[in-house]
Amino acid sequence: MNFPTTNEYTDLKVALSDGKFDSGVSYQIDICGKNILNLSKLSPTNHFLHKRYEVYDSEPGVIFRKTTFKMGLDENIAFRPKTLSSRTKTTKADDLMKGSFDAFLGL
Repeated sequence: MNFPTTNEYTDLKVALSDGKFDSGVSYQIDICGKNILNLSKLSPTNHFLHKRYEVYDSEPGVIFRKTTFKMGLDENIAFRPKTLSSRTKTTKADDLMKGSFDAFLGL
């Protein structure tokens, strides 16, 4: 059996004005609406790079199979978006990351 809960006050406005308890304002920021609920929906950087971009050496034109974001620090390394197959599934988190990656990579 649970006992009913009661408040120490009878009128909320009077209790606030008397300082019996504090109230605060909370804010909620939506980046992409309700589709991305937490950061776990975002892919790791190198995984997303491998999934959505080709990394290649600009002089001989060799495409690298194992890619890391650190490779972009070399002068001859360039990036270009991959053409996605019809079976590739994208999410709202991928769309958000793609915009950020394109801006960062200068595409």
